[in-house]
Amino acid sequence: MYGNKYNRIVRVSREEMRIFKNTDSNPTYGELEKSGFNQLIKMFPQRKLNSFCDLGSGIGVVVKYIAENTNLFSTIHGVELSEERFNVSIKLVNSIKNKNRKQQINLFHDNILFFNISDYDIIYISNLCFNHGFNEKLSKKLDCECKNSCVIFASQHITLKRQHIKTQFPVDQSWGKNTQMFKYDLIE
Repeated sequence: MYGNKYNRIVRVSREEMRIFKNTDSNPTYGELEKSGFNQLIKMFPQRKLNSFCDLGSGIGVVVKYIAENTNLFSTIHGVELSEERFNVSIKLVNSIKNKNRKQQINLFHDNILFFNISDYDIIYISNLCFNHGFNEKLSKKLDCECKNSCVIFASQHITLKRQHIKTQFPVDQSWGKNTQMFKYDLIE
């Protein structure tokens, strides 16, 4: 069950727990605060950007922030494993008043390890609660599939073998103010 403002999960069903367990994932949920979003977009590259993807988009908060507060992307995607969170994200996106921006959004109910990520300019991942094994699989996927010049933002360190520039900066998230965010600029 979600709070009235769609800001946190209170209870996870047994079926959802099985899905997370079977995929070696984690049902813990946290999100980027509005102030954290403003900190995040200051770190976006100053070049033409077309596509954004939130891997593990939860209830769609970051997708909504991107659509309502930027004009940087013609494609805005969110990918969520939990059907319950995915359904809440659809309602949240439907609350966006700007029809043109709303049409640029696609939400996917899918496992992020199987979702094609090869065409995105920016990938955002709130992966702090993902276990080590899952983060390793995710790191390999990002390493193999992301296009050159993709920028990845992650709340926990990921291990990339390809050339990149890594920086850290603080953002406000639901579990704390000034938590670390990692930025990976892929250069090959």
